[in-house]
Amino acid sequence: MSVVASFALVVAELRRGTKGHLAYPVQAVSELAGVVFVAALAAYAPAGFPGDAGLASGGLGAGARLAGFMMAFVALAGLQVVHRVVREESDVGTLEQLCLSPFGLPTIIAARCLADTVRLAPLFLAAVGLAGPLPGLAPRVISAAGAALLMNAGMLGMGFVIGSLTLVFKRTGFIANLAGIAMLPLALSPLEGLPAAVQRVASLVPFTHAVRLVRALMTEATARELLVGAGALCASGAMWLLVGAGVFLVAERFARARGLLGKY
Repeated sequence: MSVVASFALVVAELRRGTKGHLAYPVQAVSELAGVVFVAALAAYAPAGFPGDAGLASGGLGAGARLAGFMMAFVALAGLQVVHRVVREESDVGTLEQLCLSPFGLPTIIAARCLADTVRLAPLFLAAVGLAGPLPGLAPRVISAAGAALLMNAGMLGMGFVIGSLTLVFKRTGFIANLAGIAMLPLALSPLEGLPAAVQRVASLVPFTHAVRLVRALMTEATARELLVGAGALCASGAMWLLVGAGVFLVAERFARARGLLGKY
């Protein structure tokens, strides 16, 4: 697929999502207000998380929690998009047509994930901008935008794994919801303050490396620390994307062979 075709597909998905919000303005405003309200609570509630005092002593306690929460909100787009597409397109009976399209179902889902990430990015980048000092604002925001895109590539891979279960076993959305809830402690608490077993499991998740990288951007981290964090994020994201896409393609062929694509 050419670069022009890829760009056109992403633009089409952006337009589709924007039209959906404009068609139901009350719902869109309510969702935005809810996110802002919960983000404010996450940022300015009294510090009660393990190790939070260390961040607070540097003046970044509230800012780190705010940026972490917004990052979790963006990561949900990648984690849940595959299940959402399978469910919605199955309900209207167009999932099989998407599978037979010239782009292919995984490519359409990836474009929708990128469009959702771009649409949600301003909230996250605003939080990152407010969380640190004014000097270095532009590089910090640009680097955070790159981290968000890399993160959601990996979260999309995890979403493909969950979506493959939806293709075959149907109603598995609760797995994506539980995974989203599990991200909150990683977003709102310093990772070093969590139990060792949780840290080991969390090290497999792209979101964890993205949170570490963004927090490093908001502090006086060295260039080496930033490069190590970016490398870990790229490796984790690439691994999940390759594995997830492969699993999803196998599940898609299995579901098509057994006539499961049009059911949910």
